[in-house]
Amino acid sequence: MATTFATFFASANSNPTIDYIVNGSAVTPWELALNYGQEKLDDNGEAKTTRGSLVLRPETNEERGEVVRLIWKPKGIKNEWGTIDKNILTATITNTMQMVDLSSVVSNAALTFDIKVNKAPKELVELTLESEWDWQQRASFPLKSVLKKIPAKEWVTLPIPLTCFSGGTLNFAKITSIMQLTTTGKMDVEISNIRLTATSESSSCG
Repeated sequence: MATTFATFFASANSNPTIDYIVNGSAVTPWELALNYGQEKLDDNGEAKTTRGSLVLRPETNEERGEVVRLIWKPKGIKNEWGTIDKNILTATITNTMQMVDLSSVVSNAALTFDIKVNKAPKELVELTLESEWDWQQRASFPLKSVLKKIPAKEWVTLPIPLTCFSGGTLNFAKITSIMQLTTTGKMDVEISNIRLTATSESSSCG
């Protein structure tokens, strides 16, 4: 396991197995989009869902350079079943070509965000992983309390151990979506990088 783990993180260049967002842009073949890929980025790198419920746009940050900003402003839009339409409130990073095997590092790796919280959430926030492009193969982690602890408008590095996604029906050997981020309330965050890193002794799910 030790050899496999060291090899996993050996590359100094962007590696789509462990690098998902670098300097505000998705690493090919990962695709950043809204509404589960229904709202793709336009030529300006922007996207939005119905009535601007969720807006994605690139920005240049003095401290971090190129970043991606996600702004949730839900308008109470409901789906055909009469409940809040969470699809239009979801930002996703999905692999468009292949499944990624993370099974060998689940116990030793974290999904790590370089993130700034401009407006903390008041409603529940779910961070979900998916395997085999199948909505029935997902596991989620509640992110609200974690984000609320982050100092407002300060850049932090936030590692979330893969073991935090222990519930659900996720197959870590066949990962196809490394982020499905949803909230039904207002929230505003900036992200510069999302990657897989080795966990530390201080890493936790809280």
